[in-house]
Amino acid sequence: MPVFELHASQITTYQTCPRMYRYQYVEHLVPKVTSPKLFLGRAGHAALAAYYSGKDALAAYEADINQQLAQIEPYASPEEWDEFQSQAELGRKLIEAYVPWARANDTFRVLAVEQSFVVPIWGEKRRISNAYYVGTFDGIAEDIYGNIWLMEHKFYKSVVSETVLRLDSQAGYYLMAASQLYPDRKVVGVIYTIIRKVDPVRARGGIIHRTRVLRNQHEIEGLRYRLYRIYRQIKTDKLFIPAPGFHCGWKCPYRELCVAEEDGSDVEGIKDMLFTTGEPAPILDEEAV
Repeated sequence: MPVFELHASQITTYQTCPRMYRYQYVEHLVPKVTSPKLFLGRAGHAALAAYYSGKDALAAYEADINQQLAQIEPYASPEEWDEFQSQAELGRKLIEAYVPWARANDTFRVLAVEQSFVVPIWGEKRRISNAYYVGTFDGIAEDIYGNIWLMEHKFYKSVVSETVLRLDSQAGYYLMAASQLYPDRKVVGVIYTIIRKVDPVRARGGIIHRTRVLRNQHEIEGLRYRLYRIYRQIKTDKLFIPAPGFHCGWKCPYRELCVAEEDGSDVEGIKDMLFTTGEPAPILDEEAV
């Protein structure tokens, strides 16, 4: 039986829209030009990973941004290129602001950064043969009492409510994975750090907000069963019916292709014009609010 690996980004994409999942993870279509709203988040994560590894955050940001811009430049229109440059400059300001803020406000010890994990998927009574949940923690931290916390970095336009964070399924699945990886430690919750995507000079109020969200064992057990149901749903889906919504306007890079599939236009021509094929990159949920 072949191994089935379910990645965190696959779940997010499938729950957003099954057809988007099919384009990304079944057909492996990779957009030639990403959205300017999304690429800042990727470089920002690279910068924070470098900072918490004892490296130069701004240098890591510049390296990631330059790599992305080199890939984008041959395909971007002049208007898109200007927007990318604008977002890149905003990101520099945010990282420059984050480093002194973190030095003053971090009250935990970082144990791991960008740590990949592979844990088995469990059914109601037993683990599923050859099925695994796969992902990467932004970070693992330890508080002064020895408790384990997950670190989640988010680049959003505005701050989300604690209720939304408390119901964050992806972080819940990550906690479930961490509890398997640290069986002898108390895994208690998630440290969310939200960096608002606004110019620090013009922003009203702080641009960096941190919230600690506790999750208990009852929640983790419920999420373990939910993960199994999602695994079954994805594995058996043959239709990948589209789920239109607000994400069509900004998050989905496949909207022209999706409409073409519905109205009978030249689907293959659009694929050739807008996409390449390869390993799917996660569609970051960095502009949700």
